[in-house]
Amino acid sequence: SYQSLVLATSRLPNDSLYKELSADPDKLAAAGITKLARIGDVVAPSTIQFAVYEGHRYAQELDTAAVGDVPYKIEQVRLESATV
Repeated sequence: SYQSLVLATSRLPNDSLYKELSADPDKLAAAGITKLARIGDVVAPSTIQFAVYEGHRYAQELDTAAVGDVPYKIEQVRLESATV
């Protein structure tokens, strides 16, 4: 049995790079960047499965109009301490 559990996770999005890039639209345009979007942990921290799915989905829909929500059920997991 284990004595402890270490969770490597974050509860807040990390959008500092997005904010930095979106602050200078002229520089983006000069670099040929016409579209800047937030996906993955920039929106909200999640599981690796969701990150892979969202990255794959974004790549497939890169040149299409926004679709909306994900087409599958997302289950929220709640962790509680257990008494032994």
